Amino acid sequence: MKNRIDWKQFGQFLKLVIDLFKLITGTFKEMKIGPEILEWVTGSGQKTLVEYVSLVGKAYQATLLKEPALKADPIRMEADLDADPILPFAEAVFQGKKGTKHLRQGKVVLEYRPDEDELYVNGRKLVLFVSELQKGGKTARGYTFQAEAEANNPTNATLADVLYEHQEFIPKKSRDRVWFFWGTVFSDSDGGLSVRYLRWYGERWYRRYSWLGSGWGGHDPSASLASESSKLAPQPS
Repeated sequence: MKNRIDWKQFGQFLKLVIDLFKLITGTFKEMKIGPEILEWVTGSGQKTLVEYVSLVGKAYQATLLKEPALKADPIRMEADLDADPILPFAEAVFQGKKGTKHLRQGKVVLEYRPDEDELYVNGRKLVLFVSELQKGGKTARGYTFQAEAEANNPTNATLADVLYEHQEFIPKKSRDRVWFFWGTVFSDSDGGLSVRYLRWYGERWYRRYSWLGSGWGGHDPSASLASESSKLAPQPS
């Protein structure tokens, strides 16, 4: 079977060729250059022509870099936030001792939206909550604003573990913050309480913990959930 010609596409290509020809010949006419230039550009002037065409190509590539990138699709995964968290140190416990807790937050869909650089948990945006006691350059002990942090939809240490293993879901714009996960409070053998956190060190996020007797500043927010769901419902992966 003979190949069929797409005459519409061929016509568009022919128009481009004619427009380019008119542009070139029009420029030459203004410079009072005749068809004799063709002999030169195909001979001794060939190298010069290639150099100028290359400059045009680079200029075009530069405009492409300035154009907005295509919208990237969200990435999604399921996570079981009912699961036990990994212990931050050998003798740590998160239940059975005074002050310990672990909010079991169900099976969820995590969705990272690159165009927003935001993470959603079952359609609720992950937000960084900071107490008034931490703002304005102030530093506060963890136990002084613990109740406030726990009242503002904190996420648990299991989510910290999931994000540690899947760092592509963590918004890049928050690398200057230390994320604390107040939904889980650990205890050591002496009753000292601590909270898990994620911190960016140069190339990746690391998983650590901090005692409630330590000082928290404005760059040490709680990884919490927004009160309302996003209008864009999460989809199963």
